[in-house]
Formats: sequence, C-alpha cells, structure tokens
Amino acid sequence: MLKIGHNNFSNAGRLITLMSCATLLLVTGCTKVRQTDPMRTATEIYLFSVASQRAVAQLAADELTNKSVYIDNTFMGHPEYEYLVACARAKLLELGVKLTEHREEADIIVELRTPGVGIDRREFLVGIPGIPVGDIASSAGIPAASVSTPELALVKSDKQWGTAGIAYIAYERETGFVVAKCPVVIGRSYREDWSFFGLTSTASNIPPSDPP
Repeated sequence: MLKIGHNNFSNAGRLITLMSCATLLLVTGCTKVRQTDPMRTATEIYLFSVASQRAVAQLAADELTNKSVYIDNTFMGHPEYEYLVACARAKLLELGVKLTEHREEADIIVELRTPGVGIDRREFLVGIPGIPVGDIASSAGIPAASVSTPELALVKSDKQWGTAGIAYIAYERETGFVVAKCPVVIGRSYREDWSFFGLTSTASNIPPSDPP
C-alpha cells in the first residue's frame, strides 16, 4: 500500500503555489499611467483660437502694403492673447506688409489692441444633477479630491461660445501721422453638446475634442 505523508502534500502545495505565482508574473504586468489636468481643456483652447482666427480674417491693410512695419503689441495685455497677435502678424504678411523685428527700422508702427477674448457657457439639464458630498483626503501626498453623486440626465445641453476682438491703428514712426486704422472686428466660435435619453450629438465650428 502506497502511503503519502503530510509533508508530501505540503511540498506539493508549495510547488503548485510557486508555479501559479510564476505564471501570473508572466501573463500579467503592472502599468503606471501619469495623468495631468491642464488649466484649459482642448475645447476651450480651440474656442479661443478659432474665434481669434475669425476675427483676424476680417482685417484689411491696403495702406500698409509693401511698407516696412513694426508690430507693437504692448497694449494687448494678457499673455493669452499671443495667438491672436500671431494670427494678426500672419494676416498682415499675407496682405503684402513687410514686417520688421526692430522698431527703428520700420516706416510704420502698427499698434494692436483687443477688447477681449473669452468664453460664455450655458447649461440646461432635465434630470438630477450631481450633488457634491465632500472631499476624500489622500494619504499619498495627493490633494484631496472632490466627490459628487452621479448625474442622471434625461435631456442635457451644454453650449459654449468663444469671442475674440482685435483692432489696430498705424502711424508713421518719425512723424506720428496716422496712415491707417481698423476698428474692432469680432470673431466667434461655438460648440454645442446635446444628450437626449442617452443619445448624443455635437455641433461646432471647432475641431472635435472627443477621442477617436
């Protein structure tokens, strides 16, 4: 009669456990994904940029064609308007204006200005909105995260409008005599997302921000 001792069962169990762990290590892995939350979403950025492009597209500069021009954007103010300035520079180049990087080399100074660039938003919801219930503290050095109940939306609309304005005045560098000016022109962009009993649709004049 073959007798199997308790130690034999224990050794076999350990062997099976080790083989199982080795198999799991071979077929599974650990992946760590770094996530960031930028200050603005892609949708917001494109609302700004498309509105800027549409405003600049309306600029005219017949009096500045073939003239040596220095762009003065001192009065644009906020750094977020850099793209608006870049669009204006590109537009003037397309119109035949000769831009120079040195003020003393220019015949004409063009001062750019803007009444502002911004986004308006309006939301509509038929259903139960998410309700904040507090923050969850973290023990790993990560800031506490806000927690809210799930949103239950039967009908939902989220509309966003981007608006950008730009104008300029041009004068002779040596005399200060005004040679051209353009009143404020306005460009607009929009995105509208609808949800109707689970069915969704999007209308916009900006690139979609939804993942492929």
